Amino acid sequence: MPQEFCIKHETGISGFVDPLWAWCRFHIAPSNVAVNLAYSLVAGLLSGNANVVRVPSRDFQQVEIICHEIKMTLQEHPQISPYICLIRYERDKATNDWLSARCHSRLIWGGGATIMALRESPMQARSIDIAFANRYSFALVDAAHYLSVPDKRAAAEHFYNDTFLTDQNACTSPRLIIWLGRDDEVNSARATFWAEFEAFSQERYILQEAVAIKKLTQFCLLSSAREGVTKVSGDRNLVYRVQLDSLDEETMSLTGAGGYFMEYLAHDISEIYPVCDERCQTISVLGITNNTLATFLSQYHPKGADRIVPMGRGMDFSLQWDGYDLIYTLSRTINLTL
Repeated sequence: MPQEFCIKHETGISGFVDPLWAWCRFHIAPSNVAVNLAYSLVAGLLSGNANVVRVPSRDFQQVEIICHEIKMTLQEHPQISPYICLIRYERDKATNDWLSARCHSRLIWGGGATIMALRESPMQARSIDIAFANRYSFALVDAAHYLSVPDKRAAAEHFYNDTFLTDQNACTSPRLIIWLGRDDEVNSARATFWAEFEAFSQERYILQEAVAIKKLTQFCLLSSAREGVTKVSGDRNLVYRVQLDSLDEETMSLTGAGGYFMEYLAHDISEIYPVCDERCQTISVLGITNNTLATFLSQYHPKGADRIVPMGRGMDFSLQWDGYDLIYTLSRTINLTL
């Protein structure tokens, strides 16, 4: 990482203009999605703020690339430099305290432990936290529609992008696939979909031994925790599929990653309600109409499901995220009434 983007402060942050601290946003990027730091930074810039971004401590090549491109851009547009400071440091409460005391808001991306640790660092009285906690996502597929799709390989690629590109570690990655339709349609669609997906994945994904062991362990834990669990995938461990006979509030706490997929066969969209609690972030859909989705949302008012996107678009970032309008939340509104 370029040195100027690795400043460890002692009495301040080099290059930051003092007046900008009044509108500084402190971003804590997650450790599992390398490009997230750029998304968070862009939201801060577009809302007119100065930004201090703690980048992931893991050595991601993507972070190096992003920092290089920012450096090149700032050489052409130096007037933006006071608004951007990227730093890397180990977990350190003193540093968190120093930055938190000076920022107007914190954007915390991470698990519950990370969020609670940051909240131990006091902020100014009017400062706010925007917490993006760990959440889960699932896919909803209309079987009849999938069977009518002419390009099955494209559908496999879209699902691959949503899942294997991050090893299912991103909150947006589906870990549960819910099939909607008649039994004969669902059985036919599943057979074709998984055959296409596994063939596509074998060309690109390298299964690590440790990941294979974790999937077997996860299945054993799931089987011991609930009844009605059936392994439905073949002997190859690349795509590990487990069928459930019911959904409830605990279903998503038993998911896995690295190509571990739970499946549920539904006859009506109302059956997804138990997994649409406040921990649910994204529903990736294939062949589900807007009218069907709108009817479900209006009738059941789920606490979660902040994003509903086409399959393959789960990783697309927007300025409405996790139920927050980021521009609105990160902006100060002056009400001038004469």
